[in-house]
Amino acid sequence: MKIDWLLIGITLSFLLVPVLAKAQTISTDRPDQANAPELLPKGSLQIETGFIAEKNEAGGQDYINYSYNNTLLRFGVNENFEARFATGYLAVKTIPDQFIVQNGFGPISVGAKIQLAEERGQWPEAALITHVTLKTGAAEFRPAYTSTDVTLAVARSFGSNFSLTFNGGIKLNEQSAEAISLYSLSAALDVTSQFALFLEAYGFLPEAHRASHLIDAGITFKVTPRIQFDASGGIGIKNSTTIFISTGVSARLFK
Repeated sequence: MKIDWLLIGITLSFLLVPVLAKAQTISTDRPDQANAPELLPKGSLQIETGFIAEKNEAGGQDYINYSYNNTLLRFGVNENFEARFATGYLAVKTIPDQFIVQNGFGPISVGAKIQLAEERGQWPEAALITHVTLKTGAAEFRPAYTSTDVTLAVARSFGSNFSLTFNGGIKLNEQSAEAISLYSLSAALDVTSQFALFLEAYGFLPEAHRASHLIDAGITFKVTPRIQFDASGGIGIKNSTTIFISTGVSARLFK
């Protein structure tokens, strides 16, 4: 018997919308590079997933790196702690022949977001975000070292529809164990209650290599208070050949 997957998908969407629409408005850590300091409510589960196509150059050869389901799962443990789990299915293709060089699941990262301060008056909201990336995944993408990252996330609202988010931290390169400092500064404007824009500058400063700096911009659109679609793109502006586009969807369950 032939199954109409489109009909099933539409039916499930209508069943989920009343559940998803009951809780607070969704706040996500995608699509920009900066992670928001806001934690999930206790007992809620949030799924943030998307597709990324990223063009790079190495050794005179152009490559496109694909992440078909760059997925972050977040769970609100309590008012001050959020558990996190991330992975994705990856592929690397050459240009222009589109020959697949590598493909498979990437490594698994587990981590936490810990609230440090709520926004009060002139004081910004702040949180500490950390992950451990395990030696897991397909052989082509498995890290040579178990690595970690620690980031301070700070956000400040200006009025009811504009905010700035800053991240600063350090991570270990998964293949060389080299320490890399990182930063991001994102400005977000809520055009309506559903539609928002962002513009961001971010970069990486390795111990033994040249720093690279990039910019990206994008949009988010809340279909319901609990479901959000996004689209974005970015480009390297110094010591980076990266050009990328991304699109995704996020949904919050339970609360």
